[in-house]
Amino acid sequence: MPSRPLRKPLAAARNLQPRIAALGGALALGIAAILFAQAGEAAQGLFSRIVTAYPLAPIALTPAIFVVVTWATRQHWPAARGSGIPQVMAAAEAPDHPVMAPLLSMRTALAKVAGTLAMLLGGASVGREGPTVQLSAAIMVAVHKRCACRWARA
Repeated sequence: MPSRPLRKPLAAARNLQPRIAALGGALALGIAAILFAQAGEAAQGLFSRIVTAYPLAPIALTPAIFVVVTWATRQHWPAARGSGIPQVMAAAEAPDHPVMAPLLSMRTALAKVAGTLAMLLGGASVGREGPTVQLSAAIMVAVHKRCACRWARA
């Protein structure tokens, strides 16, 4: 009989773990989104200062940065192509498909953030919304994977 009363607290504790993971992930993605927005503003500000000091700089700087970011994405981070939102939607439709896993990896999300910041530094008119969505999804996936591993060992 003593094991029966313990089942409810254990079940409640198991139900609490995903909620804690969701809360932790939400805090982490909120911080990441704010830092990304601030970094984007800083990149745009630096581009403006460069243009003010050297008005002809964008003639060389902008295409050079575009070429480097495009090359790096194609060669090293092909899953970072696209805006971010369609990639998250596709990965959500088939989360266990091996082709979809890289779309929500931290490596891909960080590459997309770096590429976006580089493009902003080069004067591109790129939005931060898609990359923020992909970064947020990658953070949540990473948090839930990490928590699941830790709970499985316990």
